[in-house]
Amino acid sequence: MIRHLAFDPQREAEPAPHVDLPAILAGKLGPVLYHRLSDTRRLATLPPDEREALRRAYADNARHNLILENELHRILAGFDRDRIPIMPIKGAISLIDPLYPSPALRVMSDLDLLVQPDRREAARACLTALGYQPRKGRGTVLPDVEFPMTRGGIVADLHWGLTRTGTSTDGDLVWKRAQPLPAFPRASFFPSNLDQFYIRFLHDTLQDHHLHAVRLWQAYEAALLFRRIERDGNVDALCAQAEEDGLSLVLGVYLAQVDRLFACIALQTPTLQRLLEFGRAEIRTFDSLGTWPHVLHFAVGRDLLLRLRAPCLGGYRRAFIQIMWRECTLAEPTDVVRPSTAARLLHLLRLCLLHMTQAAWRQSRRLRRWIPDRNKTGMEMAWLYVHRNHLATRFPSSASASHPQRLYEWS
Repeated sequence: MIRHLAFDPQREAEPAPHVDLPAILAGKLGPVLYHRLSDTRRLATLPPDEREALRRAYADNARHNLILENELHRILAGFDRDRIPIMPIKGAISLIDPLYPSPALRVMSDLDLLVQPDRREAARACLTALGYQPRKGRGTVLPDVEFPMTRGGIVADLHWGLTRTGTSTDGDLVWKRAQPLPAFPRASFFPSNLDQFYIRFLHDTLQDHHLHAVRLWQAYEAALLFRRIERDGNVDALCAQAEEDGLSLVLGVYLAQVDRLFACIALQTPTLQRLLEFGRAEIRTFDSLGTWPHVLHFAVGRDLLLRLRAPCLGGYRRAFIQIMWRECTLAEPTDVVRPSTAARLLHLLRLCLLHMTQAAWRQSRRLRRWIPDRNKTGMEMAWLYVHRNHLATRFPSSASASHPQRLYEWS
C-alpha cells in the first residue's frame, strides 16, 4: 500500500515496509492516498470497501480543512489589523502554501501560528478579541514556548519559540528568512523551505521523540519538504545547520528513515552521504533487535536521542540527568504528568525504570543473538510506528484519526 505514495517507485533500496489500509488511515495519509490513486487512475484496483473508506477519509478531511482555512484567513486579517507579524507553521502553512497538491490532503487538528517573542501578549489579546479562549483540560503543551487557545472546537496554537532547548532555528533567523505571503494581509509571512523542514525535524525528534518509531504522516511531510530543499540547492545548508546544533547524527537517522519509507532523496552530496550511511547503519542495528515492546517506546526514543546527541550534550550520563530533571520539573507539560510533587516523583521513577528496562532488554537480545524473521514481520519493525485501535479497523474518518494516543501519557 505504501508504494503508491513513493516519489520514486522504481528506486527501492530495501523492501518496502508492509502497511495496510487501516495503518494508512491511522497514519493520517488516507486523503493523500485517495488523491494519488485517483490521479493515477488506480483507485478502481482496490476493493469497494477500501475505496469507500478512502473516499470518506478524503471527504471528511476536505470539509474539516475548509473550516480551518476560512478561520486561518480570519485570524490573519485580525493580526494585520493589529499590525502583529504572524507566520503560519507546520500544518497551517499547507492550507495556503501548495506543499500538498490540495489543501484537503493534510490531516490536522489545530492551527500553529508563530509570532515574535516580544509580541506574544499582543497576539494573545488579538486572539481573545477574535473570540478565542485559553484551552482547558490538557493545559499548555510547552508552556514556555506556546499557548493554545480555542474557539468553537478550533484550536489556534500560538508559538513564540520552536523548542525549549536552544537551536539555531529559534529566534531571529526564521523571521529573517521568511517571506511575505503573496495576496495575503501585509503582516502575514511564511517560513523558508529550509526552516519548514527543520521545524518538522525538531518537532518529530526533540519534542515528540519519534525518531525510533517514525509516524507515517510526519515522514511523508518531511519527504515533501526535503524535495523542496533539494530543488533549492540547500541540502548542504541543512546539514550545516544540524551540525551547528549538534544534531548531525540525529538528522542522518531521520533522513535515512524518511527516505526508506518514501524514496525522496535524489542527489547525495558528500556530507549528506556520510550522514545517510550512519543513519542506515543505526537502523540496521535497531532492526536486528526486533520490534520494541509498546511500553518501552518512550524510553527507547529518549535513549536513542541521548546517544546520538552525546557529543553536543557532553556525554550520556550528563544528558540523562539533564533530561530527567527537565522532564520532572513543574515547567514540563501537564498532559505528560500532573503538576504535583508526588506525580513528578513517580514520573521520574517510571522513566528511570523504563530506561533501565529497555537497556536490559536490548542487552538480552544481543546475548541471545536473536534476529527477527523479516519475512514474517514484513519489515514493519522498530522503525515504523502506526497507532492501531478498534477505530482503525473500521476505517475511521480523518477527524477521529487526527488525535493519536500519546505513547507516554501515563498520568
